[in-house]
Amino acid sequence: MKERMVSERAAVANLVTAETSGFFTRHHRLLADGQHVGELVVHWLAARALFTDAEGRQLTMRRTSWWRREHELRDGNRLLATAVARALRRNIEIMFDGEGFELHATNFWGSSWQLLDATGEPVLTLKRQQLGLRAQIAVQAPAHSDLLAFAYYLLVTRWRDARRRHH
Repeated sequence: MKERMVSERAAVANLVTAETSGFFTRHHRLLADGQHVGELVVHWLAARALFTDAEGRQLTMRRTSWWRREHELRDGNRLLATAVARALRRNIEIMFDGEGFELHATNFWGSSWQLLDATGEPVLTLKRQQLGLRAQIAVQAPAHSDLLAFAYYLLVTRWRDARRRHH
């Protein structure tokens, strides 16, 4: 897999901000120091999302099983990552490019999450802000931009599903 690390600007800033717009179709613009990193587009009813990075490359993210809460990340027909949300444990297990990661909630409300590598070291911290209209992603270790986008997608779908259960 060609390495696409979080951009130099994002790595220096150590912070990526997600700004959300739209109603039925949600557009999540990812920015680092005001520079466009990519955009995640999620339709309200769909179990699928499309991420377009700053170079125009498109990745598809989708839920593959409703019952088992499984998701995948694809670049065209090529499978890049899979994820399984564990019901009894508040975490999501991710396999990305042969490496295992775990996304877990760091607070009771589920508004703050950390992505840990296989050794338990933090890679990203993701926090929802302003009723879900913004999010901040703190980059704590070199992270592949596709992994960052996939982790953010997994939380967007989790936050959306939680809102649906409470309304």
